[in-house]
Amino acid sequence: YFEYAFALSHLGEMKRDKEILKQAITYFEYIIQTQKNALYQQPEWLYQYAITLDILGDFEDDETSYQKAIEVFSQVLVIDPEFPRIHYR
Repeated sequence: YFEYAFALSHLGEMKRDKEILKQAITYFEYIIQTQKNALYQQPEWLYQYAITLDILGDFEDDETSYQKAIEVFSQVLVIDPEFPRIHYR
């Protein structure tokens, strides 16, 4: 599911398609809810989920998506403070 969500996220960004981004978010949320222990081993999942939320917030100018993205980025920082490019995001 992660690879599919990741691909949808990139496709949605390239096509500037909000519906594709929302699909990606649905898949990210599914894997986050079903694979709770894996998040500590795969912080990349949370990171990409937050990026997708950020992109959607950009396209919709939606403050809620931005806030959720910041919360998820904060979770990544807790799991792995040295995660690549986390401070940039």
